[in-house]
Amino acid sequence: MIKNNSILEIRKEKFIENPNHDNYKKLAEKIDKNKEIFDNLFFTKAVNIFIRNKDSKGLLFISQLYS
Repeated sequence: MIKNNSILEIRKEKFIENPNHDNYKKLAEKIDKNKEIFDNLFFTKAVNIFIRNKDSKGLLFISQLYS
């Protein structure tokens, strides 16, 4: 469940729930302008969930966000 009302937080949660190309593109657009908004907590949470779910596409997308 999404607890924060900011668009960025909603996009982060939607990406973690469903790491598809559309959700990736929305986050990539934000990170291009503001790299500091993507913290280590988001990265760690996403990676742990993707590993637990064996979601290789999610891992690929998250690695591209942080490259």
